[in-house]
Amino acid sequence: MRAKKTLIWLSSAVGAFAVFVFMWAEMYPSPADPKSIQYVLWKADIYRVEAYKSDNSAVSEAMVLDRHRDDLILGKSEQELSKRFGRLARPDEMSPEFRDFAHDARWKGMKIRYIKGTAWLIAFDHEKAVDLLLVKG
Repeated sequence: MRAKKTLIWLSSAVGAFAVFVFMWAEMYPSPADPKSIQYVLWKADIYRVEAYKSDNSAVSEAMVLDRHRDDLILGKSEQELSKRFGRLARPDEMSPEFRDFAHDARWKGMKIRYIKGTAWLIAFDHEKAVDLLLVKG
């Protein structure tokens, strides 16, 4: 009898969790929403969203609205960020306005990279990201 109650309780808990996940995914279906289940799990490094790595536009949109986006970037190495976003772009690979912005005096002596395909500038000092900025053209 006790095993049967445990099984009922466990199956109810699994069912409730499945309903919760389904409702969450339905409420925030866009991967460009920082509240979407894809973005939250990707940000926690639990779920790999290949669309984010091949086309950073969705993650870029989500990062604009994400209040904790700095936690995703700052303190990480270029290599760590490349694993998450794909290869980071050098300023000379970007359009002229981005290229010029990268030569701002505040980043003198720092290595500048962009999340490829986006306007997110990352400044590295001593091989760690120290600044994240959305460049508005």
